[in-house]
Amino acid sequence: MSIFPNTHESFIGWSQNIASTLDASTKGKCRIGHNKLAAIMASTLPGTNSDFNINTLKSVLDGNKQAPAIQKTDNTVTVPAGGKYNDFLAVLKIDMSHAVYEWMDKIVYLLKHGVDNSIYDAINEEDELSEFYKDFHEINDETFAIASKSLTELDPSRLDSVYKEYVMESPGFLSKDFTYVHYKTIGYAYREYLMDTIYSFFDELTSQHHELEEVKKMDDKQLAKWVGQSFELWDGDEEFRPSKDSPCFKQAIDEVLGPVHYEYEVVVRSVISGDEDFLQDWEMPTEWQGYDFVAGNDETDAVFRADCIVTVEAPDLNTAVERAKDDAPGLQLRSEMANIELWVDTEQPSDIKRGKVLPRI
Repeated sequence: MSIFPNTHESFIGWSQNIASTLDASTKGKCRIGHNKLAAIMASTLPGTNSDFNINTLKSVLDGNKQAPAIQKTDNTVTVPAGGKYNDFLAVLKIDMSHAVYEWMDKIVYLLKHGVDNSIYDAINEEDELSEFYKDFHEINDETFAIASKSLTELDPSRLDSVYKEYVMESPGFLSKDFTYVHYKTIGYAYREYLMDTIYSFFDELTSQHHELEEVKKMDDKQLAKWVGQSFELWDGDEEFRPSKDSPCFKQAIDEVLGPVHYEYEVVVRSVISGDEDFLQDWEMPTEWQGYDFVAGNDETDAVFRADCIVTVEAPDLNTAVERAKDDAPGLQLRSEMANIELWVDTEQPSDIKRGKVLPRI
């Protein structure tokens, strides 16, 4: 969808509509032929040189040439290359943040005690949200550049409906130049899209609260942190309507409660080297099971090998290995008589067994 007419015929039709609106709204005091008006409109299009006229426009539109650039002359922001809609998502989140954080206490209360309709409607019961976002159609240059590009691709039908509802029904707008009308159209469309996105985020937040067992057990402080973290972690190239598949809600649980821990059974092995006579007389603690003894000679120590099973709680295998070595039962050897090296055979699957998931709350 492009707000600028695609053909010379549609441009003339636009000028006819404007001329008719002016005639009717002023009761005939402001009357101009649509062809003359079309010529004036063409010659004053922003972004064109002084030689541009209705004939130039006709050749551009009907000759499939590139249409004139419609730009603000000052402070125009170019949407950076990169992720297709990352900049639009960032703009939306900045403007949504007020709704999330300003009403955090009420959001937490509504999640814990239920709501008859929706969080959005409950907060907006006295038009609090509507009032705060009332003037968001007064879009700034940076947001305009990003929203114009993204909404044209994401939601062109919204631009059409907004243009008809806000622009065509407001005679004052039609008397302005094209850039002003374009800005207003994008501004109103952006505000509508923003409000719809806020509604969708709150709606999915409620759904996730019902489905995630750990979230339902959170206290008020934890729940507030979960809401905020879910919002901050919400991301994705085209994810402007958070769904049950959005990973941000589950990731936020880890931010609040820490990572999931598992129960691991780890075989810790020891290599004990020292004086042969001392090791032969040494009584090994019952927690350890010896399985190999190699006698030394005049130049080498005797070597005794043993292992034990250690149960630990850890979020991952590497952490489980380190904790198992730290928690292994002592071998009760004097350091000057023997040297002890503890290790875990991570390449032996049976030596490290991950068990049940441990509750976090």
